[in-house]
Amino acid sequence: MDLIAIYKNYIVLILYILLIAIVVAFHSVNFKNILKPFSQIKKKGWVYLLLIFILGSALRLFVFPHYHIMYVDEPSYLEAAKNINQKFQPVICEYGPDLNENCRVSPKPPAWPFLISIAFKLFGLNNYVALYLSSILGSLSIILVFLFVYLLFKNEKIALWSSFFLALTPVYIIWSNSAETNNPSLFFVLLTLLFFVLYLKTQEKPALVMTALLLIFAPLVRFENIILIPVFFLIYIKFYKNHKNKLFSFLNSHYTIIIFFALIVMVILEWYLISFFRRNFLVYAIDYYYLNIFHFLKEVSFNYIYLFLAALIIFFRNKGYGDKIVFIFILFISFFILYLPIYSESRMALAPGIFVIILSAYSLEKICNFFMKYLPRIRIFVLLMFILIFSFALSQAHRNAEDVNKSLETESAAQIQGIIPEGCYVISEFPTVLNSVSNIKGLRTLEALKNATVVDEILDKNECIYYFYDGYCTELVISPVENSKKRCKDMLKKFHYIEEARFKKNDTEYLIFRINGSAKV
Repeated sequence: MDLIAIYKNYIVLILYILLIAIVVAFHSVNFKNILKPFSQIKKKGWVYLLLIFILGSALRLFVFPHYHIMYVDEPSYLEAAKNINQKFQPVICEYGPDLNENCRVSPKPPAWPFLISIAFKLFGLNNYVALYLSSILGSLSIILVFLFVYLLFKNEKIALWSSFFLALTPVYIIWSNSAETNNPSLFFVLLTLLFFVLYLKTQEKPALVMTALLLIFAPLVRFENIILIPVFFLIYIKFYKNHKNKLFSFLNSHYTIIIFFALIVMVILEWYLISFFRRNFLVYAIDYYYLNIFHFLKEVSFNYIYLFLAALIIFFRNKGYGDKIVFIFILFISFFILYLPIYSESRMALAPGIFVIILSAYSLEKICNFFMKYLPRIRIFVLLMFILIFSFALSQAHRNAEDVNKSLETESAAQIQGIIPEGCYVISEFPTVLNSVSNIKGLRTLEALKNATVVDEILDKNECIYYFYDGYCTELVISPVENSKKRCKDMLKKFHYIEEARFKKNDTEYLIFRINGSAKV
């Protein structure tokens, strides 16, 4: 049995074991000791956090639209989730010209489809189950960042600023309402960081076990999260204060050199790994980095606002917080360098951006403290100023948030179950869009055009077959696919059909046709 077969047959079992182990480890945590560091938070602080959480959750769950931003990545996660439940394998299945089901292992990380599969079991097959699950994780991240920052800095105001920024920054809201992996990945990164810091503070073994288990699970949500392992080692060196250990004392005394060397090694390894799936990357690597860097920094730092605030740490440093700032900076620079050469969408700013948010929250609180003597109510003034900034930014983001073509594609896929009977065949450019949330049999347009007799064979068996004229057929396709619009036109010329359903949003229309046979030429 080869490695792919082993992965295909056993990864779901491993994920269930891992999830059960996380639940057991969580219940074995000594909460009396774990909750001690949070006992100093005032009731007012918890009330403020609750208000921020409600505001951030409301924006995610009720204000901003839910739809698949990334086609066909997001339906692929849902298809793998469906098959985890039905076949106990994270596979993507389609029907070929022989009318047999062909399944291949999903190349995407398995943990997010695994979590979606659990939600599917509870609420049924539907696009919006995955989308709202992501929104819930995005909302819970607001609480996680508060707990993590408070535990690190022991300052509830810095923690509140951090959660406030995360709750209202548009890019985090937009990607919370997508089924892409970046938002759930951020949730598990924050959860892992929280238990890691809990271990450093309390030395509780269950916290260490939770950290270890989450360090396994987080990379299975997004493979890049494996970077947390070397980063945690570097951070542990800085926080490990046992001077009797000569190795750690030596590493601590050469800490800056070690960090610099680690970043160089990371860049070299990254260039090497990326070159496997992006040819000629090494030739254009420097240009690629420089072309991306300023745009990426802009996305990471909310139009440079957080970056500007974070830079003010130079003037408002506090010796007692030195190690903590190094902690956050190492995390930021590691994730920034990691995503820089592959940056293409704003979703890649979520992980590095959260650490810029924390640094900016630290600076902002220090600035407020500094000016308290002159302006006693400066925090209220700053809060109102940011509410105004966020109001403009969120208003603009909301106007631009919904891509009508992609939104209609998501809605159509959800509604199609009530139109097409289960067990029927459906031809479409990417059958995964429909397969992922139904039990219809998907056949690619390319296959139907190449092998028109397949349609006749299906009809001869008195089985039903439909064609989905969707976002790959419109003038602005939902994702770039060569010749998809031409194939759509060819389908309408090659077969007889009857219109069964029409989906419309603004000026965009998608259609479902029932095919009756091949057209006579």
